[in-house]
Amino acid sequence: MFYYFLLAIFALGVSAMGLVARSPFGRTLIAIRENERRARFLGIPIGGISWLSFSISCFVCGLAGRCTRC
Repeated sequence: MFYYFLLAIFALGVSAMGLVARSPFGRTLIAIRENERRARFLGIPIGGISWLSFSISCFVCGLAGRCTRC
């Protein structure tokens, strides 16, 4: 029974990460990764987006049960 519960949590987590990666926010993260200077020139707030992506990564690590950065 616990296995199916964890399987459902895993499926929800993977689908949520996929949705984030394909969203405009995910495209913004790709733009920052590829060329930060160009993203800054386009008006993307690098600092805020970086903090938000760090918070999301801490949430995913917490969901996994282990986080070495947070």
